[in-house]
Amino acid sequence: MKAKNPMITVLMPVYNGMKYIHEAIDSVLCQTFEDFELLIIDDCSTDKSVDIIKSYKDSRIRLIQNEKNFGITPTRNIGLANAKGEFIALLDCDDRSLPDRFSEQVGFLDKNPDYGMIGSWVEIIDEKGMPTGTVWKYDAPSDKIPGLLLFHNYFAQSSILIRRAVIPFGGYNQFQAAVEDYDMWIRIANTTKVWNLQKVLTSYRVHNESVSFDKASLIEQCDKEIISKQLNLIGIEHSTQELIIHREIHNLNFKVSVEFLNSAETWLKKLYDANNEKHYYEQPFFNNLLGEKWIMICERSAGLGLSVLQLFYSSQLSGFVNLSLSKKIRLWIKCLIKWHYNHWKLAH
Repeated sequence: MKAKNPMITVLMPVYNGMKYIHEAIDSVLCQTFEDFELLIIDDCSTDKSVDIIKSYKDSRIRLIQNEKNFGITPTRNIGLANAKGEFIALLDCDDRSLPDRFSEQVGFLDKNPDYGMIGSWVEIIDEKGMPTGTVWKYDAPSDKIPGLLLFHNYFAQSSILIRRAVIPFGGYNQFQAAVEDYDMWIRIANTTKVWNLQKVLTSYRVHNESVSFDKASLIEQCDKEIISKQLNLIGIEHSTQELIIHREIHNLNFKVSVEFLNSAETWLKKLYDANNEKHYYEQPFFNNLLGEKWIMICERSAGLGLSVLQLFYSSQLSGFVNLSLSKKIRLWIKCLIKWHYNHWKLAH
């Protein structure tokens, strides 16, 4: 009699992960939902990672050892190709899943067949596994997430549960930096609904060996490549400078000036016009997102004084969101204070 396949395959790629892998494996084996296999793919570790993995006698653990060091993206794809579960749960070997993670996520996908992928909020832990007090709260509604992905990644890889049926052919695409997950979420979000459960179900460890510490500039370059492809899909021809403005809008990292405000408004309006023609993103949600970006830029630029208010109220973008009275007052106060200060300087 053929053995029944597990409901979930938990994919855990490993390369020299001996420092934290015990915690990662234990967090899987302690799940309240027990119908899973833990598929660990070792990418030719040179430390004691494999010895630690083999020390576990749980029959749900399956180990694949690469014949040579392939790197993270091919290793993830080897895992996808060998997974047996209906659902694929992702967990990196230095992170942890909270005990109810699988139960909560499978329960949600069972009740919502139109969703193909679900993440969660994430608590940040330090090298010793202690909470830092920071929680990544991904609280956007599902219809808004495809538009958010045009600006930045909106999921933590170690929080993800995916229906195997919605994973794109070929799995992860290869990039120079570890942004393969961001690209994957975009492709999945193009075919099915995605969301993050509004609760902490994963712990993400920040430590000096994290990829993000080592390759920040390369990651930024690859993020731009991914965003550029999305812009092409909605019919936007864009310059290098426009792509820089796009990233500066998201990061709120720009030199405050009237010139940048004008450039940012022009770019956001360009996004609106393209989507208004293509209907690629759900319009009410995407328009609202553009309006929120515009408001944040104006608040960041409040030091320019009354010129910000003039630009803000003359822009079509301002009508895409219902701005609370408190936010309106805050923007007015910031701008008026700067206006009075500038006049005082001129007078003295």
